[in-house]
Formats: sequence, structure tokens, C-alpha cells
Amino acid sequence: MKHRDGICDRRRALKLLGAATTCAGAAALVGASPASAASKSAAAYRASPNGRQRCANCSWFAPPSGCGVVRGSVNANGWCNLWG
Repeated sequence: MKHRDGICDRRRALKLLGAATTCAGAAALVGASPASAASKSAAAYRASPNGRQRCANCSWFAPPSGCGVVRGSVNANGWCNLWG
């Protein structure tokens, strides 16, 4: 099926805009940037678990020792008040 001139270009532009918006949103959900991540003291980080809660079973944990919301390396058996 043939389209009028410009319709395909507009559709392509809208698809690209939608893809760019989706990518930007996904990047925001992946985790906090190091500049916006909390310090260990602000997050009340400690190197021991809080009951069953520990870094290794937190959604922000990035093995082997990274965290999406706390700056610096963390212990898999650690915990902070941003656990989730």
C-alpha cells in the first residue's frame, strides 16, 4: 500500500522519538548514577546483615560488590537503610 508523501517519514520520526524516550526511561530505572548515589554514612551502611536482609538479596546489588544507590563497594553480607 502506498502512502502519501511525508507520512512514512513522520511515522519513522515518531517511532524514533518513542524509542529514544523508552531508552531514556530505562536508563533512569537501571540505577542511580555515582553522583546521585548516597554515601555509606547517609545510607547507614554496615558490613553485616539485618536479619534476612543483606546486600546480596537487595534489588540494588550489583555483584560482586556494587550498589545502584550507595557509592563505593559494598559487602554482599552488608546492609543499609536503602535495602529493597
